[in-house]
Amino acid sequence: MNKANVDPRELYPPGPVWTPLIPSTLPAEKVKQFGSDTLFGRAAQPAELAPVFVVLASHLASYVTGEVYGVTGDKCPSNRTDQSEFAARRKRTFGS
Repeated sequence: MNKANVDPRELYPPGPVWTPLIPSTLPAEKVKQFGSDTLFGRAAQPAELAPVFVVLASHLASYVTGEVYGVTGDKCPSNRTDQSEFAARRKRTFGS
């Protein structure tokens, strides 16, 4: 553990998250569709992911280790099927 009480082995694979980089790095059509293929039908706002980091950086996570927190707005990416689906979705969105 580090000083912030965050286990560096924790994983945070987010789903599509709306940031200022999205409209500046994607074609307009992809911006319109960004996040539409999630269960919620939209991309997450950064503030929706922040609570996970806050809790894990706090004393509340003192007994948490080696977990994958899939803040994806959809299926858990720790499942192999979902990982390949996540990769395919990323490829459709970003083209790589």
